[in-house]
Amino acid sequence: MRSRTAIGFFALSLTLCVFSFSSLFGSPQFLNPEGKLRRIHSHLLMRDYQSALEECKEGLLVYPKSDSLKRAYVCALAEGGREAEAILRWEGWGEKEVAPDILEGLAWGVLHPFEDSHQFDMSIATLLGAFYTQDVRSVQMLKNYMCSSDAFLRATAVGLASYYQDEVLIDQVKRLFESEKVLYVRLEVIKALGLMRVYEMKDSLKRILKNPYSCAQEKARAAKALVDLYERIAPEELLELVQSKRSDLRYLACQLIARLDLLDQIPTLFLLLEDPVPSVRVASLTSLYLLGLKNMSSRSLLKIKGMIEDPYPALSIMASWISLSFAEEKALKALKKWVDKPGCHFRNLAAFAIGNGAAERASLLAREVIQTSSDPFVKVNVALGLMHQQAERDIAASTLYQFLMTQKGRVMWKEEALFRVISPSMAHHIPQIPQYPTLIDQLARLDVLNFLAILDYPKGKEAIKTFLKHEVFGVSYAALMSFIREGGEEALSILRQLLKEEDQKVSVRAALALALFCKDLEAIEVLEQAYPSVDRETKMNILEAIGHIGNQKSVPFLFNLLKEPHYALRVRAASALIQSLYH
Repeated sequence: MRSRTAIGFFALSLTLCVFSFSSLFGSPQFLNPEGKLRRIHSHLLMRDYQSALEECKEGLLVYPKSDSLKRAYVCALAEGGREAEAILRWEGWGEKEVAPDILEGLAWGVLHPFEDSHQFDMSIATLLGAFYTQDVRSVQMLKNYMCSSDAFLRATAVGLASYYQDEVLIDQVKRLFESEKVLYVRLEVIKALGLMRVYEMKDSLKRILKNPYSCAQEKARAAKALVDLYERIAPEELLELVQSKRSDLRYLACQLIARLDLLDQIPTLFLLLEDPVPSVRVASLTSLYLLGLKNMSSRSLLKIKGMIEDPYPALSIMASWISLSFAEEKALKALKKWVDKPGCHFRNLAAFAIGNGAAERASLLAREVIQTSSDPFVKVNVALGLMHQQAERDIAASTLYQFLMTQKGRVMWKEEALFRVISPSMAHHIPQIPQYPTLIDQLARLDVLNFLAILDYPKGKEAIKTFLKHEVFGVSYAALMSFIREGGEEALSILRQLLKEEDQKVSVRAALALALFCKDLEAIEVLEQAYPSVDRETKMNILEAIGHIGNQKSVPFLFNLLKEPHYALRVRAASALIQSLYH
């Protein structure tokens, strides 16, 4: 009896064990690796990394040779912020090649853990790293950073988000427009509304122009955003702008007429030439020029000629420049008056207008001003005008070179009516951009170097080489892009020659510029070879450049850098890796 009972208990226990085993290991989800993978990916989707790892371990107990489960395990480790362990695990399995999906998982595993970091430098590195991937997963990250308590992170995220057209980001930018109080963040928000073509925000932007308490920066940014938003305008809406009591709205009307090429509104612009506010009169005059002098009557041209004698310098100078084709003598006399007038804040504008004059006598006057003027800014702006006219190339090039070599103070570009002139820098330090005045100065100088390349000046290469040798404090390598923005093949040829320079600083900066501007594959070898011996900031720039090129040959180099001890370098390497995988 006792033996039967024992046998019964044994049978019952065996049955329960079999049942438990079957319930645990016999379900279709477990016996089928694909079913297990679905459970793992569900946990990863919910960011439940611990449960995902437990599922992976259970699966590998039964299917230790399953490649798909191994990959899922590595991805779970990586996304859970344990990318170093993930790499070691993969290498421990003796795998020689890392599949693209594994690499992507490892890279995102580097990016995600720092998303919620309270350390500013970690957050900004992660934000930029995610943005440069141009991956759909960066959208949510950008949105999260737009909600950051740090104003600079919000401003940076808004600026980066404007390159996307995702509805999630547009909605967040619209919310920030209503709630943001920090000025420089608000300016980025207004700019983003224009770039993202958020048409329903037109009325809100107009309210900024109407509000007497809006600052000048806000109004200027709102006007620019509105011009970006308009593709057409109803006649009654334009009339409302033209007749507005707010000069900012009348100024906007002038810009829109030119932007939308509204030839039928030329009479309206002539009415605005009588506006009491000088900036509106200048805007109406420049808009008339943009619409084309051939579309105007002789009477209209006479009215423009009459404005040469306007007491407001900018208006007189622009009217003189426009009138060079039909009232040359009077126009040149007025320009000479303004360029010779001591203390006039518009001398540089007059100098550029003289150089940029299409008339033959304008070139003679330009040569005279360069030879006789003692003001280096007058000389350089005449030379810039000549360069735009492709006139007196030798004189223009030598003047630009001399300015670069002798001008020690900071300089900047200044927008004046239709022109952009070089002037002494008025840029002040701003907290959100380190070394901001130096950045502005270096960008302006790089543009002048562009022009030397365009003019094929013999000393241009040496000037560029000298510039690249010196420390460019506060300037990201991205600023070097401006060197070849207008220099064309001449600038590219110079930079490719500089890749072979023995001075590593010169060769690396030339490679960075080539990488950013034209994704030149010749730059990759120079950058990868230089990486171990350069400082950390340059390493960051190199990784950003390699990612911008996006060549799969860089994948092994970038994969090894995921083991970098410094988090910022790991983040930038991860971003570059994702770009190199899929570009």
